[in-house]
Amino acid sequence: MAFDAARPMVRVLHDVSLRGMQVAADLALLRAPTQVKLPDRYLFWDLYGDVAALHGKWKMVGQISNHHGKFDKAVREAEGAKFALYNLDEDLGETIDVSEKFPEVYRDLKSRHLDWLRQFAQ
Repeated sequence: MAFDAARPMVRVLHDVSLRGMQVAADLALLRAPTQVKLPDRYLFWDLYGDVAALHGKWKMVGQISNHHGKFDKAVREAEGAKFALYNLDEDLGETIDVSEKFPEVYRDLKSRHLDWLRQFAQ
C-alpha cells in the first residue's frame, strides 16, 4: 500500500487561514518545485521594531522602537529612519550596505514597506 504524503499536506495548507487571508498551496509546486516559477512578490515584516522588506535578491532591514501595535507611531518613526539594503545574491551574510549604490531600489522597498505599515495604522 502506497501513501502519498503530499496530498494531506496540500489539504492542510489549502485549509489554513491566517488573519483572514487564505494560504493556498500549489500542487504543481510541491510535485516539481524546480519547474514552477513563483510569482513576483514582496515580503514585509515588523517584529518588536525589527523591520524588513524582501523582494527578489534585495533585502532592506532596520530598526525602529517597539511600537506595541501603535502603527501610526511606527509609520512616523520608519519614515525618518535609515535602513540598510543588501543584495542577497552577492552578500548572503548581509555585511555590505548598498543603499547608496542602489538608491532607486532602496526608495522602492522603503516606500512599499511604509505603505504596508500604513494599512495597519488606519
